[in-house]
Amino acid sequence: MKRHIPILLFAIISLLLNTSCSKDDVTSGESTEPKGSVIHYSATVSDGSNTRATLDDKKKYIFETGDILRITGTNISGDLTLKTGAGTNSAIFEGDLTYTVSGTPDASLELKAVLVSTNNAMSTLTYEAATYPTTAIASTLAEAVQKYSYFKATSTYGAKSFSMAQQSAFLNFTVTILDGTSTGDPLSIDINNGGTSVRTGTVTTATSGSDIVAQFVAAFPVGTTMSNASVQLGSKAAIPFGGSTALAANKIYNIKKTIYPVPATFTYTGYRQTYAVPASGWYTIQAYGAEGGKSFKNLEDGVGKNNGGKGGYSSISYYLTKGQALSIYCGGIGGDATRAASGGGAAGWNGGGAGGNGYASTYTGGGGGGGATYVATTDLGLISSTNALYTGDFVTKPGLILVAGGGGGGAYNNCTAGAGGGNNCNLGTRASDGKTSDSYMNVTVTGSQGGNGNNSSADDNHKRGGSGGHGGGFKAIPTLSGQNMTYAGFGGSSWGDITNGTGYNSVSGGATEGGNGKVIISWVNSPLQGLNDYNQENKDW
Repeated sequence: MKRHIPILLFAIISLLLNTSCSKDDVTSGESTEPKGSVIHYSATVSDGSNTRATLDDKKKYIFETGDILRITGTNISGDLTLKTGAGTNSAIFEGDLTYTVSGTPDASLELKAVLVSTNNAMSTLTYEAATYPTTAIASTLAEAVQKYSYFKATSTYGAKSFSMAQQSAFLNFTVTILDGTSTGDPLSIDINNGGTSVRTGTVTTATSGSDIVAQFVAAFPVGTTMSNASVQLGSKAAIPFGGSTALAANKIYNIKKTIYPVPATFTYTGYRQTYAVPASGWYTIQAYGAEGGKSFKNLEDGVGKNNGGKGGYSSISYYLTKGQALSIYCGGIGGDATRAASGGGAAGWNGGGAGGNGYASTYTGGGGGGGATYVATTDLGLISSTNALYTGDFVTKPGLILVAGGGGGGAYNNCTAGAGGGNNCNLGTRASDGKTSDSYMNVTVTGSQGGNGNNSSADDNHKRGGSGGHGGGFKAIPTLSGQNMTYAGFGGSSWGDITNGTGYNSVSGGATEGGNGKVIISWVNSPLQGLNDYNQENKDW
């Protein structure tokens, strides 16, 4: 029995030595011998030019706990989970692969890998295909890369390392909004490609310097062709971008656009209105004076009417500063005359004069004069007999930008009312012969308020209708003293601040649509002019 003790001791020592060697063979980056159909495997994914999100380290793809490296190959597959490297750009993945045939995989066996991130938002993500949701929009590039990256690679079983290649392209939008939109406003996003909505989402506006901006990133698969593409924010006008561009993998497309202020139109309200300037820059301001009221064509009968004079049209280009509040007064149309004891038409709001009454209650009165329209940087108040738009010898009140004169009121018979606009008051003609008397061509202007048309009186047994009221304007004609004949109203003049503005233009009777006055304020550029276009970042990420 004693001779068997050394043999038993030798067997125990051999077993211990074999066990120790087996443990030393399992090292990082190495696979164990196959145990049935399961192989323990680890692989490295390094920080390479194809795994980056941008040139900025903060926006590279950052590996996160829970990331999976999905491996497939001939007769082999499995998911490796992140072992080390969370929070960095390089990682080691480890896990079990299922091998469906006996023996050990050849070192040259091709393996395919796809990265399935913890924050992956793809509805399908395999080596062969990825499905991008229509909501593949993120607030930042970093977020978009974490959620919508499509990384895949091929390697060999023996290499135990992968160089992942990004298959997504990212459209990085920065839209500067100058139309008065506030910071913190939510806006819907609709990216359209070739007439089809392909990405939708929501963005919240933010402040960048002194501007309001909307920033967001949309992800698309490599090879997507953007043709007749556009992006629309909320109810704003759609903005086109790109031409016919096939998106390349591993690229960012920086799309910088600007939404300019939309034209603002102000119409007659009978009170002061204001315009808050949404962005500093040059604007075109257009003003239309109000039309004068109508008079009956015949003195005592008939329904035909003589029109009042059209209001003037004025325009100017003017530099405005964000936050300025413009005061706007849109003139009111003069009232139409009636055949009554007090048949003169009502004065148009903001400077028009009332029409005169006819001699008899059955005679037509004159139409009321149209009100002036003006725009100023300060509130200069309603034009009246005691409040003109100038002081002294036509010294403009501070802040006045633009004026469009109102048209004169109509009168009966052969009268033609004076149109508003131009640099001087436009005279109306008399009823008797359709001419302008020299007596009233050099009348003294005393303010911006148009005078009332004179009531008719009897002269040499002639009984007449009332004269038209005069239109308001920068300069306006007062009541014609000593008048004993019937005249149509005179139009008020226009004015523009050529010291601070440019391109001032005034057209007598240019408010051809007639009616009440109005103002239109427009950014000098149209909403889609002067925009930066598609700009590809021609560098590896």
